[in-house]
Amino acid sequence: IEHQVEAGRLFFVGDAKQSIYRFRRADIELFLSARDCFTAEGEPVQLTTNFRTVEPIINWVNGLFSEIMPKEIANAQPRYEPLRAWRSGKPDADHRPVILGGKHANPKVKAGELRGLEAEDVASFIATVKAEPSAWPIGLPDNEDGTPRWRPARLSDITILIPTRTSLPYLRAALESQDLPYRLTTGTLVYDTQEVRDALAVLRAIDDPTDAVSLVAALRSPLYGCSDVDLLEFHQAGGRWTIRKQDHGVLDPDHLVIRALAHLRELWLLRWWNGPAALLGRILQDRDAHLLAFGQDRPAEVWRRLRFLLDQARLFEEQVGTSIRGFVEWARLQSADGSRVHEPLLPETDEHAVQISTVHGAKGLEFPITILSGMTTEIAARRRPGVSVLWDANGQPEVKLRKGLTSAGHGPRADLEEAMDTHAKMRLLYVAATRARDHLVVSTHHKLEMPSKKTGELGDARTFASRLSRFSEQNPELVRSVEPTTEPSTEGAAQQRLAFPSTAEGIPQAPGSTSVSTVPRNEQVEGGTAWSSELRAQQDWENDRSAVLEPTRRRRVLSATAVAALASADTQKPGLVDGDSDRADQDLLDLEDGSAPVLRRKGRAGSAIGRAVHNTLENLDFANPGDLVQQVDRQCELELIPELTETVRALVRSALESEAVQLAINNKAHKEIYVAAPLGEIMVEGYVDLLIETPEGLVIVDYKTDSAKSETEIDKKLAAYELQGASYAVALERSTGLTVVDCRFVFCNVAGAIERSVEDLAAAKVRVRELAAGATGPTMLPDV
Repeated sequence: IEHQVEAGRLFFVGDAKQSIYRFRRADIELFLSARDCFTAEGEPVQLTTNFRTVEPIINWVNGLFSEIMPKEIANAQPRYEPLRAWRSGKPDADHRPVILGGKHANPKVKAGELRGLEAEDVASFIATVKAEPSAWPIGLPDNEDGTPRWRPARLSDITILIPTRTSLPYLRAALESQDLPYRLTTGTLVYDTQEVRDALAVLRAIDDPTDAVSLVAALRSPLYGCSDVDLLEFHQAGGRWTIRKQDHGVLDPDHLVIRALAHLRELWLLRWWNGPAALLGRILQDRDAHLLAFGQDRPAEVWRRLRFLLDQARLFEEQVGTSIRGFVEWARLQSADGSRVHEPLLPETDEHAVQISTVHGAKGLEFPITILSGMTTEIAARRRPGVSVLWDANGQPEVKLRKGLTSAGHGPRADLEEAMDTHAKMRLLYVAATRARDHLVVSTHHKLEMPSKKTGELGDARTFASRLSRFSEQNPELVRSVEPTTEPSTEGAAQQRLAFPSTAEGIPQAPGSTSVSTVPRNEQVEGGTAWSSELRAQQDWENDRSAVLEPTRRRRVLSATAVAALASADTQKPGLVDGDSDRADQDLLDLEDGSAPVLRRKGRAGSAIGRAVHNTLENLDFANPGDLVQQVDRQCELELIPELTETVRALVRSALESEAVQLAINNKAHKEIYVAAPLGEIMVEGYVDLLIETPEGLVIVDYKTDSAKSETEIDKKLAAYELQGASYAVALERSTGLTVVDCRFVFCNVAGAIERSVEDLAAAKVRVRELAAGATGPTMLPDV
């Protein structure tokens, strides 16, 4: 603006009505000043044709914002210029905006109840679209002759826009109660999900050992599964909420809390050598976060959120650094409303689901069916009590310490900030409404405004919902009429509800849940002893708790090794613990070269040698294993067995020379594949060392590092391994829909590999299903 520009040398375009990033210092005053400066000799060209939205929605938008923005406010708000619609809509369809809700009959209704009613109506509307998709036509690109094309609506066409995440828990509960799949498409909303909060709580506990709140939150999360009873036992036994010391009172070292703290301490010791991404990946892997997702209705959505969190951690490391504390603080800022605008998450393509996004996250996008929800935001901000610091146009601070104790310029600056914030909220509403392409739904649930004590008349609309409701009532021809029904509220007053089908009345409940009514208990006499009502209530609570916990005491997950153990008489053999994987090898690994046996460690691939062999084969390029020596040396150093590199090298070479690995070289192959699939009430899981896709079907390859040297010894061991391999086959077929034609074991040996296949794979798979169906014994928890 300070420089003179020759006429015709400068061109810029923008829409001041979409300036919604004031909290990021986007200054609308600068835009309006530049416009006035460079258009002093002529009016700017108005681009008013809208190619996105159908005409009935544009008519509603024009009417509403011509009333909201009737004239320009200098350096604060532009005057609304009516839009002209390019698209007319389908002739036999009603594209006018649908208005949900309205005034609640009870002026004292609680905010939570109002948000719950709004969420129910939104979910009911979506259920209506799902049941009658042809009534909500979606426009497609025109035919070659210019005639328009339309198709019925799908759930993936629907996007719910919310200004803040205050109403998000109610929306999620209502959608889940009607079994409507959804996904969160804005980063700020993903940070508010339970699985992401749990993972961040673990990171906070590791970063700051003095943060007892985060430590307890991590222990109570599904990642560690410590109940309140476990935590109370730990506390009463003298345990301290810290991971810096291993002395935690007089409890058994196998207590769940102590084992969890030991794992957290292990991660705490690694924090100097691992960045947030590596540490977060270790947490999710060690605690089987991907498996815990099966406890949700849509595990793929949970996996997607955890992938997003890992990607964010990697992004932080690339742009900022490897500080765990820095990442935790950065994540906290990302989760705050309005702190930062996130790029929308990439949508999944395997399922049609409703999207939920913030308005800021939706800017620049468009959606076939747009639902505006959470419009209870007050138009004018209220002054907050306490200390306040504002900056004037020159960057000087204006301070308020308390009422009556302020700097001279704080009051006028606060008035200006409040007015600018109000204008920004109006522009945010405009952006939200103009995201719609074919259909717009606006939720206007709000309180019935109290009349003025002086005039007895209702005041001006205080919230977006009330203003939108009033405008729609005054312009009924612009909106789609919906017949309401009258239902009593929880406080007995009548309330207006829309006549959409609803599967949940009252408080939304998760699928399969039941309502529990509390009945007062009187004093009773049992066995000649008088029980007080307090004792009876305690006893009943304990009985109820036992009944609730009973299902959790039963086995829910079986590793492939544990399935094989169920078939043998010696199911209590150490190492065959449910949840462990590949522990069927012997506890001491005798070496052929006569050196001392290596004690097995708990974990995947059992022994130090076994892990070194497995990890080397995972990282090697089978077709060009030129770095075999370096890979073996590195793995042996990590496993603290540098003196056994020659043995590990020979075992790896024997595997590379096997027919199974040669088959992998000539076909598409996958290494270290995690597989899990439900078999009735049991989840079977495991890791497949090598999976090969052949024209005939899938081939499973499992490396074994037993000390068995002869064909006879291997034949004896094979009986124990066949069901392990068949478990992999059953899980793969269930999860992929493909056929497993061979399950092959490669027994690595210094003298050369010996290969064996499951002889009767079909019969073994039948046996696995039978064992899984009968595995209903007590849960055997894996080691922490």
